[in-house]
Amino acid sequence: MDRTDASPEPVVSNEEDDLLRSVLLRLALYGPKPPADIITQVMAAADTEAREK
Repeated sequence: MDRTDASPEPVVSNEEDDLLRSVLLRLALYGPKPPADIITQVMAAADTEAREK
């Protein structure tokens, strides 16, 4: 398949991009953890950000 036929990259909102960056940064800093722990951290971070707005 020709590369020009490929659909464009999906547009990601800044909020999603920031959340993903935050998750990847935590993963880089703390290494792999059980998924439940990562999910808990992400939910707590999202909750904190929502309260700050």
